[in-house]
Amino acid sequence: MFRLPDPVAGVRFRGYRGEIDFPGLVAAYNGARMALEWEPKKWARLSTAPASPSLAQGLANIIRRPATLRYVNEQGESVWEWRLEDADKRWQELQGKAAFHSPERLDRSN
Repeated sequence: MFRLPDPVAGVRFRGYRGEIDFPGLVAAYNGARMALEWEPKKWARLSTAPASPSLAQGLANIIRRPATLRYVNEQGESVWEWRLEDADKRWQELQGKAAFHSPERLDRSN
Protein backbone atom coordinates (compact mmCIF):
# COMPACT_ATOMS: atom_id res chain seq x y z
CA MET A 1 0.00 0.00 0.00
CA PHE A 2 1.37 3.40 -1.00
CA ARG A 3 1.49 5.90 1.87
CA LEU A 4 2.18 9.60 1.48
CA PRO A 5 4.39 11.28 4.06
CA ASP A 6 2.30 12.76 6.83
CA PRO A 7 1.53 15.66 6.57
CA VAL A 8 1.83 16.61 2.91
CA ALA A 9 2.23 20.39 2.59
CA GLY A 10 0.45 20.87 5.93
CA VAL A 11 -2.62 18.84 4.91
CA ARG A 12 -3.79 15.60 6.54
CA PHE A 13 -6.56 13.71 4.75
CA ARG A 14 -9.24 11.29 5.90
CA GLY A 15 -11.76 10.25 3.28
CA TYR A 16 -15.43 9.72 4.07
CA ARG A 17 -18.80 9.06 2.51
CA GLY A 18 -21.88 10.72 3.89
CA GLU A 19 -25.52 9.80 3.68
CA ILE A 20 -25.73 11.38 0.21
CA ASP A 21 -23.74 9.47 -2.38
CA PHE A 22 -20.90 11.84 -3.21
CA PRO A 23 -17.18 11.83 -2.57
CA GLY A 24 -15.56 14.00 0.04
CA LEU A 25 -12.74 14.37 2.48
CA VAL A 26 -12.05 15.89 5.87
CA ALA A 27 -8.58 17.19 6.57
CA ALA A 28 -6.48 19.50 8.69
CA TYR A 29 -4.77 22.36 6.89
CA ASN A 30 -2.15 24.19 8.94
CA GLY A 31 -4.00 23.09 12.07
CA ALA A 32 -7.44 24.18 10.86
CA ARG A 33 -10.34 21.88 9.99
CA MET A 34 -11.38 21.67 6.35
CA ALA A 35 -13.87 19.59 4.43
CA LEU A 36 -14.21 19.17 0.69
CA GLU A 37 -17.35 17.68 -0.85
CA TRP A 38 -18.39 17.40 -4.47
CA GLU A 39 -20.76 15.89 -6.96
CA PRO A 40 -18.80 15.34 -10.18
CA LYS A 41 -19.68 17.72 -13.03
CA LYS A 42 -22.21 19.56 -10.82
CA TRP A 43 -20.69 21.24 -7.75
CA ALA A 44 -17.90 21.36 -5.18
CA ARG A 45 -17.96 22.79 -1.63
CA LEU A 46 -14.99 23.72 0.56
CA SER A 47 -15.62 24.42 4.27
CA THR A 48 -12.89 25.75 6.56
CA ALA A 49 -12.70 26.80 10.19
CA PRO A 50 -11.25 29.33 10.56
CA ALA A 51 -11.67 30.95 7.14
CA SER A 52 -8.87 30.14 4.68
CA PRO A 53 -9.19 32.27 1.54
CA SER A 54 -5.75 31.09 0.40
CA LEU A 55 -6.91 27.46 0.45
CA ALA A 56 -10.06 28.39 -1.52
CA GLN A 57 -7.91 30.26 -4.05
CA GLY A 58 -5.57 27.27 -4.30
CA LEU A 59 -8.51 24.98 -5.06
CA ALA A 60 -9.82 27.49 -7.62
CA ASN A 61 -6.40 27.44 -9.30
CA ILE A 62 -6.37 23.63 -9.38
CA ILE A 63 -9.82 23.28 -10.90
CA ARG A 64 -9.29 26.36 -13.07
CA ARG A 65 -12.56 27.98 -12.02
CA PRO A 66 -13.29 30.76 -9.52
CA ALA A 67 -15.73 30.05 -6.70
CA THR A 68 -19.38 30.87 -7.39
CA LEU A 69 -20.62 31.50 -3.84
CA ARG A 70 -19.25 32.16 -0.38
CA TYR A 71 -21.03 32.19 3.00
CA VAL A 72 -20.70 31.24 6.67
CA ASN A 73 -22.72 28.19 7.73
CA GLU A 74 -24.47 27.65 11.06
CA GLN A 75 -21.36 25.90 12.47
CA GLY A 76 -19.36 29.10 11.85
CA GLU A 77 -17.36 27.58 8.99
CA SER A 78 -16.50 29.67 5.95
CA VAL A 79 -17.82 27.91 2.86
CA TRP A 80 -16.95 28.38 -0.81
CA GLU A 81 -19.01 26.69 -3.51
CA TRP A 82 -18.24 26.08 -7.16
CA ARG A 83 -21.40 25.50 -9.21
CA LEU A 84 -21.47 24.21 -12.76
CA GLU A 85 -25.27 24.28 -12.86
CA ASP A 86 -28.14 25.70 -10.80
CA ALA A 87 -26.07 28.60 -9.40
CA ASP A 88 -29.10 30.93 -9.39
CA LYS A 89 -31.24 28.37 -7.56
CA ARG A 90 -28.54 27.78 -4.95
CA TRP A 91 -28.08 31.53 -4.49
CA GLN A 92 -31.81 31.89 -3.74
CA GLU A 93 -31.60 29.02 -1.22
CA LEU A 94 -28.74 30.73 0.62
CA GLN A 95 -30.51 34.05 0.82
CA GLY A 96 -33.73 32.48 2.11
CA LYS A 97 -32.30 30.71 5.19
CA ALA A 98 -31.12 32.29 8.43
CA ALA A 99 -28.56 29.48 8.89
CA PHE A 100 -26.41 30.99 6.13
CA HIS A 101 -24.61 34.20 7.12
CA SER A 102 -22.93 36.80 4.93
CA PRO A 103 -23.69 35.17 1.56
CA GLU A 104 -21.71 36.51 -1.40
CA ARG A 105 -22.20 35.81 -5.08
CA LEU A 106 -18.64 35.69 -6.41
CA ASP A 107 -19.26 34.94 -10.08
CA ARG A 108 -20.95 38.30 -10.75
CA SER A 109 -21.81 41.59 -9.08
CA ASN A 110 -24.61 41.42 -6.53
